[in-house]
Amino acid sequence: HHHVKLRSNKGKDHHHVKLQSNKGKDHHHVKLRSNKGKDHHHVKLQSNKGKDHHHVKLRINKGKDHHHVKLQSNKGKDHHHVKLQSNKGKDYHHVKLQSMQHHEEKIIMREGKDHHERGD
Repeated sequence: HHHVKLRSNKGKDHHHVKLQSNKGKDHHHVKLRSNKGKDHHHVKLQSNKGKDHHHVKLRINKGKDHHHVKLQSNKGKDHHHVKLQSNKGKDYHHVKLQSMQHHEEKIIMREGKDHHERGD
C-alpha cells in the first residue's frame, strides 16, 4: 500500500494519492479533494497487459486548479509520475514512485517550490 499525502502551504487543499499494485494487476487509485471538500475527483486506472500508459487530467469547478497526473510504467520497472499544481501555480508538488522490485517499492517525495506566504 502506497499512501501519499500532499498539503498546500495553507493546509487547506489536501491531495490524496493512493497507488496499489497487485502482482500482475496494477491498480492505480487517485483521489483529489478541493479546499472546500465539495468536489471529489475519483479516478481509477487499470493497466492493460501490454500498454501501461495512464494519462489523467483533472480540473476543478473553477478551472483555476489544474491537477495533472501522469502514470507510466516501464516494461519491468514501474515508474509512477504524479504532478500536482495548486490554483496559484506557485506551489507544485512533485511525487515520484519507483519500484525496484515487484514486491518492494520506493517512495520518493520531492517538493519543488514551496512558498509559505502569510497575510492576505
